[in-house]
Order: sequence, then structure tokens, then C-alpha cells
Amino acid sequence: MENINQSPVQTPVKEQEQKLNFFEALKKVVIGRKITKLEWNNKNIYSILADGKVRIKLADGEFHDWIISDDDLLGEDFIVLE
Repeated sequence: MENINQSPVQTPVKEQEQKLNFFEALKKVVIGRKITKLEWNNKNIYSILADGKVRIKLADGEFHDWIISDDDLLGEDFIVLE
């Protein structure tokens, strides 16, 4: 007997809504996507690949070399922007 409470078709989740771990997020950066971390609580703070480096745009509006912390490496709350 089928379970009528379960839909046989899964609703696709938008890429920016999917939570990624650091390594999955880094793969997105390598292919040219912007990522942010929900813990940062500011979508104007994000990371990109620029000039062969992983860079982070901070609240000051400037890009800086991203110094990756232990929390970043263990993070599972990265999302893709745009």
C-alpha cells in the first residue's frame, strides 16, 4: 500500500537554499560562484575566486585574502548567492 502522505516527486531546492559544507562550497567558488556562510549573517559578506586566490568581501566593501578558520573548515552552512 502506498503512503499517501509522501509525495512521489521531490520539489527541487534552489541552489542558493542548499546548505553546503566548506568543501562543497569551495567547489562552487572554483567554478565562479559567490558563496556566503549563514553564520556570517550578512549576504554582503561573501567569497569569490579572484586573481587565483579565494577572496572575501567584508563589510568594509573591500576584498581581502580569506584566512580560513577552523570554524570555516567545519562549517556546513554555506550557501550559493545569485
